Amino acid sequence: MEQRTEHSTSTHTIAGPTPSPSAHAAPRFTVLRRTLRLMLRRVLYVLARIAQPLRRNLPSSLLTAALVGVIAWMGFLLWSPAAAAQVDMRAPLVEPSAPVQNYIKGQQNYNAELMWTALSSESQASRLSGGSTKQSLQSQIDQKKDSDVRYNRYDYIGGVQTDGGGDMFFYSVDVQIQNQTYKLPMTFVVNADGKIENIISHSVLSDLATPSQ
Repeated sequence: MEQRTEHSTSTHTIAGPTPSPSAHAAPRFTVLRRTLRLMLRRVLYVLARIAQPLRRNLPSSLLTAALVGVIAWMGFLLWSPAAAAQVDMRAPLVEPSAPVQNYIKGQQNYNAELMWTALSSESQASRLSGGSTKQSLQSQIDQKKDSDVRYNRYDYIGGVQTDGGGDMFFYSVDVQIQNQTYKLPMTFVVNADGKIENIISHSVLSDLATPSQ
């Protein structure tokens, strides 16, 4: 009887070395470095091409660059949010005093009472010393009414405070004399109480207005 001896053969798999992460990262880094180097070369090439004509006209190029820089800076100052937030340096709009408004109303309505009471005591005293009274003022404005002199419109421009505590109010006045119309300036100088101390006006208005002392 023949006996067979079977030998089982076992297969052993020998694993090779595992590639390290750095082995994969190295090619990527090389590609990135080459890409950056290529981009840098192209940028330098473009700058060199731009610089060639500038070298020939260096003074004018520097002047042009300076002007462009100034214009850009001024544009930034004008339209930047910081510029918009700056404080308005114009004079504030001061509300005209009640006596000034009464004087204007009296002049438009030929009412000497309103005009006279709008004057300060010093201005009244000065006029009285010059021979002008409330009655003579009414006679003057009645003559203007008979001559068809009308103060059609007062446009308030603005006002400023004076050093003495008073104010100055600026107006543009539309005055009609018969068939002619004038747009003329008029300034009221008032004291701390708002009473009128002086009236500064155009020569045409000076001829028509009550004499100011």
